[in-house]
Amino acid sequence: MIYEKEKVTITLEKEEVHDFWEILMCALDYDRQARSSKKDGCPKLNASQLKLTNKLEEIVRPYYG
Repeated sequence: MIYEKEKVTITLEKEEVHDFWEILMCALDYDRQARSSKKDGCPKLNASQLKLTNKLEEIVRPYYG
C-alpha cells in the first residue's frame, strides 16, 4: 500500500500496514498518558515529534482507522 499526501510518500506491504498503524497509536497513547501523568520526568514527545506523529496518523487514518 502506498500513502501519499503532499510531499510524503510511504510504501508499506502486507503486515507493515498494521504494524505502522500500531506504532503510531502506541506513540500517541504513550504521549497522552505521559502528559496526564503526575510523575515528574515522564518523557513526552517533543513538539516536532508530536506534529510528525499526528501528521502520519492523519495520512494513514482514511485507509486503516
